[in-house]
Amino acid sequence: MLFKRREKDDFKEIKDAVEEPSDYKEYDEEPLMERSMGSAPLFVKIDKYKDVISEIQEMKSFMSNIKQVFSVLHETDGIRSDALKVMRASIQRLEKSVLEIDAELVRPKGLSMEDIQGREEAGHIENSLTDLQKQLSELKRELQDMR
Repeated sequence: MLFKRREKDDFKEIKDAVEEPSDYKEYDEEPLMERSMGSAPLFVKIDKYKDVISEIQEMKSFMSNIKQVFSVLHETDGIRSDALKVMRASIQRLEKSVLEIDAELVRPKGLSMEDIQGREEAGHIENSLTDLQKQLSELKRELQDMR
């Protein structure tokens, strides 16, 4: 991995190489303006530098993949939303048509309209819809956990 115990020793070596003894007096002939105003020069071992660069590239790749997954999730949410709108509109049109047909049908007197089989089918459909809603909720939770 990138951070190891040996790294502390490397930092100590670099720090010792850069620091000057406290009893050393600096007599520098170059003007102050020509000195760099930054920090001390940074020394990095080439092997570690290559490792760091490869780790950074890997992180960039991960970020790119995560962005792609996020855009796909966003797109699927949009498609799902559009599909739900179409389904609602279709159900409303179907319901309107059924009500219009039902209103225009002539019913003979004494005929009971309660059909037991129709109730069972409606119950089965309601149970199926409830199961689908549960499955959608579970899928939604799983997607949120993946984020």
